[in-house]
Amino acid sequence: MPFRVTLDNSGACTLKLGAIYPRGWVLDNTGASSLRVNGGGTALEGLQSFWPTADASAVDLDDYSGNGLTLTNNNIVTRDAGPSANLPDASVYASASSQSLSVADDPAFTPGASGFSVAIWARITTKSGLRTFIAQRGTNQNAFELAHNNTGDRIRFALWNAAQSAQVLNADTLGSPDLLTWFHNVGTWDGVTMRIYINGALDSSAARTAAIHDSTADLQLGAGAGANFHNGRLTHAAIWPTRALSAAEVAWLYNGGNGRDLRRGV
Repeated sequence: MPFRVTLDNSGACTLKLGAIYPRGWVLDNTGASSLRVNGGGTALEGLQSFWPTADASAVDLDDYSGNGLTLTNNNIVTRDAGPSANLPDASVYASASSQSLSVADDPAFTPGASGFSVAIWARITTKSGLRTFIAQRGTNQNAFELAHNNTGDRIRFALWNAAQSAQVLNADTLGSPDLLTWFHNVGTWDGVTMRIYINGALDSSAARTAAIHDSTADLQLGAGAGANFHNGRLTHAAIWPTRALSAAEVAWLYNGGNGRDLRRGV
């Protein structure tokens, strides 16, 4: 999408600074009247929501993709100022029983006919039952989920079709995830194969041709369908509803454990 930008020295600017534009362009106020190309390249294409934990004093969680899909804080999920390994932002969300973040369904979340990706950093404090990292789930309205299931002790990526039949892909190569350890989790589907990546590398894959259900449920961080609450920390959630990230893009996002700030493409 071509666009034209006019900059002046009046000190006034009507542009939404930090908004992500197609093909990795970012309007930035890091310098005086400057426009620069986002280093994220293709990994930013198709990005519909990105929720970093950028402001430790905020209550809700802003969407920095430019779509304005702010997550509402339910039951006082708290911000923790760190530490968070080498992630771009030190503050992270700590959730526990009954705490989550959510946003109502939006057309921006409509899954593609042959492409879908979701990513989140997660740190598990305790294991019990099913602990959801990020999901869009509801009564007969399940679509996707990244979570830890204590049955089998695996991080999992699940997709549902319109008939509400689930296909679950476990991160068996990783095996039992260590407690109090950050993991970068990515689930993708390209219309033929669903994949789960852990810490920048492909963990497991399975054939899948069934379309993902277009759910009307809330999208949630730290819970699924108002239950299965995560106990631990979450940060840097992102969703590409119509595109499967490549292995190279997933590795770029992981960045050797340093993560990426998709607001700036670094």
